[in-house]
Amino acid sequence: MGAAPEGAQCENAPWTDDWYHTTIVPANDEAREVAEELEQQDHHLTAETLQALTFFALPAAADDDEHEFWLAQAMSPMQCAVESMEDTSGNIIHEGCNYIPCHYLEWANRAKGTYKVETASVNYVDSHLVCVGHLQLEKVMGGWKLPGDEMERVIHATS
Repeated sequence: MGAAPEGAQCENAPWTDDWYHTTIVPANDEAREVAEELEQQDHHLTAETLQALTFFALPAAADDDEHEFWLAQAMSPMQCAVESMEDTSGNIIHEGCNYIPCHYLEWANRAKGTYKVETASVNYVDSHLVCVGHLQLEKVMGGWKLPGDEMERVIHATS
């Protein structure tokens, strides 16, 4: 299971199968619900650590053909909604829910893999949607770029 470390030599290789990836699936609905709740708690804890200007990732909607995931930049730490409110994208945050006010990153040049921060609109992201926090983006000519190692981390967490 997993991937063998780069350059690793296993003394027992002649007696073992090749490395392979596997996904563990809950046996029933109750176990699946517990796993989903734990995942949401983990995402919430990640959201709690975000500060202003921190980059983070969240999954794209299943019908979003333009993005595998969304990147965003926090405007402030996590907040709790004192009343229900709607952001410029139509996302609704209900009273008592925790959220991150942020700006989404959009493609500056998709072919080059560069993004720009869309500061024209403020978006509210539910804390349980934050999959990866504290992303290290590189500042490049024309915007920001997600390095390969960070890209792998985001794809793994948002898929």
